[in-house]
This record gives sequence, C-alpha cells and structure tokens, in this order.
Amino acid sequence: MTKQTLQLRRLVTMSMLLAISIILNIVENYIVVIPIPAAKIGLANIVALILLYSYGFKPAFSLTLLRVLLVSLLLPGRFLGPVFWMGLAGAFLAVVTMGLVKKIKIFGIIGTSIFGAIMHTVGQVIVGYFLIGEGLLAYLALMAFASIITGFITGLIARQFLKVTKDWFQSKDELKKAQHKNILEELRKTKTSFKKTLAKVANRK
Repeated sequence: MTKQTLQLRRLVTMSMLLAISIILNIVENYIVVIPIPAAKIGLANIVALILLYSYGFKPAFSLTLLRVLLVSLLLPGRFLGPVFWMGLAGAFLAVVTMGLVKKIKIFGIIGTSIFGAIMHTVGQVIVGYFLIGEGLLAYLALMAFASIITGFITGLIARQFLKVTKDWFQSKDELKKAQHKNILEELRKTKTSFKKTLAKVANRK
C-alpha cells in the first residue's frame, strides 16, 4: 500500500469518525443514563480514544475540539453558552490527560479512558462553578465516581473496536514504514535504470 493511499484512507477514516462522534454527542444529549446533572456516559469519547490510539494525539485533540464546536452550532442555544464552555473545558482536559497517560505507558486504553473521563468532569465543574454557580460542586464527588464507571465502559468499547478493526487503522509508525518502503523502491528503480544506461553506453563503445 502506497503512502498516498494510506494518507487518503486516514483522511476518510478521520472524517467518518468525526461525523460519528458528532452523532453520538447529539444523541447523548437526549438520553439520561446517569441521573446526575451534567453527567454523561461520554459516548463521543470512544472516538477520541480510537483516534488517540490509532493516529496519535494531534488528530484526537483537533477532532475532539472540532466536534464540540460543531455540536454547539447544530444544537439550538448551545453556541457560546454555559454548556458549550463546560463541554469545551471538559473535552480539552480529557484529551490532554489521555494523551499524557498514554505517553507514560503505564495504563492501558481502559485506564486512559478512566483518567480522561474524570478530568472531563473536573473541567466541566470548574467552568460550571464560574458560569452557573457553586451549587454544581455538590455533585462533584458523585460525578467523579460516575466518571470511573463511564470511563471504564467507553474504554472497553474502544478497545474492542480497535481489536476488530486493527487491520484497517494505520498508525504513524506504519505510515513511516510505508513511506520508507516507497523510498527504497524508488532507489531500487533508479539503480536499475542507471545500470541499464551504463550497459547501453558500454555496448555502444
């Protein structure tokens, strides 16, 4: 598989994952799974984990923040409102935390997901404290506990998804290997062409 093909497949895959994360985020707003204010199961975080473990931190970070922005534009009264800033802060802290946890290579994807879910809650509560009021702090302990459960669930789903689709996703290392392979192939062709040219010159003499 050529570098261009891998890059095209990566672009298409990330576009599809962005669309899926937007749909999951919107659907989640109308489903009350956890009876705690502002607490969500974090279905869209599944996509962030998939991106993080498949393509690295930058795609996961940029697409997560883009998802928050697009969802706020699609849902009425959401853009630049309290819920938008709470969601943005939560998403920012979650992805940054998951990127750091993954980098230290102590925890697996489920542990990474749990840390991300907890920090998502922390980010929401911090911003909510300034925009809504300190009443939200009363739910912090319950929301943090719920985050452990939801983080485990989303991490488990992401892990199973990556196992099933491991042949589809191409990591940075695999992309570099493909690029290196293409370079070696071009060098081989150049070497062969050069030998043929020398042979022709020798025959003319």
